[in-house]
Amino acid sequence: MCPNKAIVDLQDLFQRFTFDTTCILITSYDPGYLSIEFPDVPFAKAMNDAKKALLMRHIVLETVWRIQSWLGIEHEKKLSEAWKTLHRHPTIEEKIIEELKSVIPEGETEKSRLFEEKELRPRTCLGKGIAYTQMKAVSPAIIHNYNVRVVEGHPVVPNASIILYMKHGLKVRVANRWI
Repeated sequence: MCPNKAIVDLQDLFQRFTFDTTCILITSYDPGYLSIEFPDVPFAKAMNDAKKALLMRHIVLETVWRIQSWLGIEHEKKLSEAWKTLHRHPTIEEKIIEELKSVIPEGETEKSRLFEEKELRPRTCLGKGIAYTQMKAVSPAIIHNYNVRVVEGHPVVPNASIILYMKHGLKVRVANRWI
């Protein structure tokens, strides 16, 4: 139950849900990012910082980000800190290596050919299938139980990122449908 006509950042809510379900799926660990307190989870922050830093590497000249990395400043500093946080989760690394071994053929020539072929194809969102599945599972429950309306005047504009999302979140007014 939510207080009638509560204002919620639906984008933040969905990102937390996606982060938790992805961690559970990949590592069998629930970080509790979607718990009622909306806690700060260092691992989630590290992932966001890494994502932003990697985007900057595609925007700025290579020389610039290499100098920033060498000096340990700007986004490169955050990337370095994010790497340290992510590196503290060895079970995640083990799970990824396990997945790679089950997907990638053993021979070196086969490995390089696989990656070359993938590089030639148009790139698509790796999480698209999971996102659609989550949307199909969660949306009906939300629509059935709540009236959800975007807060009037809330700016809905895209954010520059490797993951498409809105710059100012998605503030919505939520009211119980069945009172």
